[in-house]
Amino acid sequence: MAALKIAVNPATGGPAHVCHDDLGAVADLIDNIDATTASRSADVQALETLRLQRHWVTGLLDSILSHSSVREAARRQNLHHSTLQQRLDWLQSQLGYTVLSPTGYPRASTTLLLWRISRAAQNRAGRVVDHLPGRRPPDGG
Repeated sequence: MAALKIAVNPATGGPAHVCHDDLGAVADLIDNIDATTASRSADVQALETLRLQRHWVTGLLDSILSHSSVREAARRQNLHHSTLQQRLDWLQSQLGYTVLSPTGYPRASTTLLLWRISRAAQNRAGRVVDHLPGRRPPDGG
C-alpha cells in the first residue's frame, strides 16, 4: 500500500510506478501518514502553490534531490545546467531555505514525499486540480 501512496511522477504530477521493495524504512513512514495530514503541511502547501505557478517545480526538486550534481540533474530535465541553477535559485528564494544544505535537503526531501502522498491520493480520487483558486483552468472550465 505504501508504494501506491506515493505513486506520482514529480515532473508531471501524474501517476508513476513505485516499487514497494525499494522504499525500505520510508514505507513505514508512508504507512503512518495519510493524504489529509500530508496536505496540511505548510511546506507541502507552499510547494503546491509554487508548482501551480511554475509547472517544473516538483520535477526540478526531484532531480536535484536524486542526483549528485546540478549538471546531472540538468541532463535529466533536458536543461542547460545554468538554466537549472537559475530555477533552483528562484525556488530556494521562494521556499526560504537552501535545498542542498544539511538541513534543507531532508526538509525538501520530506516535503516532496508528503506532496507525493497528497498528490497520489488526489490522482486516485480523480480530484487533481491544476489551477490556482480563483483562476479558471486552461480548458476554460
